[in-house]
Amino acid sequence: MPAATASGMLRRVTSQKFGPKEAPTMRHIKAWTTWILCASAATLAAPRANAGPTFVIDFKTADAGITTALTGDKVGAFDAAAFGFGAPDARDLLIQSVMAELRRDYYDIPTMGVDGQSPIPDGKMLDVDFITGVIGEAPSNGASEYYYVQVGSGVSGPSVGGTTLGVAYLNAARYAGGAAGFGAVGSVVASIFTDAVLKLGGLTPADALKSGGLEYATNAIEGTLAHEIAHTLSLEHEKAAGAITPNGLAPLMGTGAIDLPNQARLGDRAFSYSSVDKEGNPQYHVAQLVGALGLRDRPSVAIPAVPEPTSLAQAGMAVALAVGSLAWRRRSAA
Repeated sequence: MPAATASGMLRRVTSQKFGPKEAPTMRHIKAWTTWILCASAATLAAPRANAGPTFVIDFKTADAGITTALTGDKVGAFDAAAFGFGAPDARDLLIQSVMAELRRDYYDIPTMGVDGQSPIPDGKMLDVDFITGVIGEAPSNGASEYYYVQVGSGVSGPSVGGTTLGVAYLNAARYAGGAAGFGAVGSVVASIFTDAVLKLGGLTPADALKSGGLEYATNAIEGTLAHEIAHTLSLEHEKAAGAITPNGLAPLMGTGAIDLPNQARLGDRAFSYSSVDKEGNPQYHVAQLVGALGLRDRPSVAIPAVPEPTSLAQAGMAVALAVGSLAWRRRSAA
């Protein structure tokens, strides 16, 4: 859906709800050591000169009021209970899981030494940060370049009431070459409509997103979140068929409007090394992210293994173990 501008470069890009059905091919949720990595990064990170952009993710609460994105879409509260996470600690668990997966999708792209198809040198990672926060409040990490993403139920706007899972303007945060995007620092550059995510059809199991399944809910919400943020960093839609990704995962920039099955949204996805758009034009999304964001040194933090939980209770134990392990390592290094 084009939006007219003087330069002709502004385009509103959406993630569609419906895609073709396929036989279920469920993937295991990513290792819970991710949570330790995120805690390590948050605890040990020092201010960086010329840091890349920070995306502040606002999982909206009922008392926060309605907020509006650059696209004109208005979003209200994030109803975690509708996904089966009604208790406050369960809601927090889901949010932590989504944020951990978001960081993994951007931070854990294999480097050249691991995968020869990767354009990222060993010891480097994309220069971008993701934190939770509230729209209108300064980011907790002190970033000077930051943008908000609103996550919650659609209230009104061009995308509400249809089949759209999320929406963003192309290049709102960065252009492919690394130049600052057209969106002002501190603007709301993307919206994720979790009420629309809940309505995804053709899933196996049919109640996957409403029964408190942490893997399913995490992947469905985070896949749209990572996708819409990538639009603000210049990435466009791609065909899932033929896309080359790390570990053969479904591509994050795939869409039901082309050929991404809804079932794929319940599993893990990744940014593609190469693919084509719907017109057959080649896309190189990992390389494009490198151009848009630049690179920084990858932190060398020893991450202990944590068994994969199979329930919310075990998940809480994993988080506690992660925090305890991090604290022990920090004391040992002091």
